[in-house]
Amino acid sequence: PMNIHRWRKLEGSDPSTYEMIQKIQTLQRRLISKTEEVVSKEMSIQEKEKLYIDLKQILARQPGPEVAEQLQIYQQSLKDKTKQMKANELRAEHVRGPELGVQIRDRDSCQRVARCQEQVLHAETKRTKSQRAREAHDRWNDPPSDFIPAPRKR
Repeated sequence: PMNIHRWRKLEGSDPSTYEMIQKIQTLQRRLISKTEEVVSKEMSIQEKEKLYIDLKQILARQPGPEVAEQLQIYQQSLKDKTKQMKANELRAEHVRGPELGVQIRDRDSCQRVARCQEQVLHAETKRTKSQRAREAHDRWNDPPSDFIPAPRKR
């Protein structure tokens, strides 16, 4: 009702009309609040439906049980191939074992020869250094034969 104040005159004269107006106002308030609740619930339902559709699309992209079975088959195949490769490597090492032993012995002998050569070079270097040091010492300590020492001051 737009002109509610015009009915105020009738408050004392016609109580049933006034009560009807109050009841209409109360019912209108309830109707407005219920309408707001319905709108909010509809919004909530729309959000849930959107979430449901998104999750449904994500689930559709997920692999099924067939893919899991195929993955298990591939994993078992990979394990078998790995075992086979390790066994082949062990056989190859067993066959190459004597060759590697010879190579190791050759390497050890080369290392020993290199150490011996290093020791010889070290000894020769040491001998040469000491010889040069003696020559330098002799040069400084032995004056030449035509050398005449200067008189000493007292």
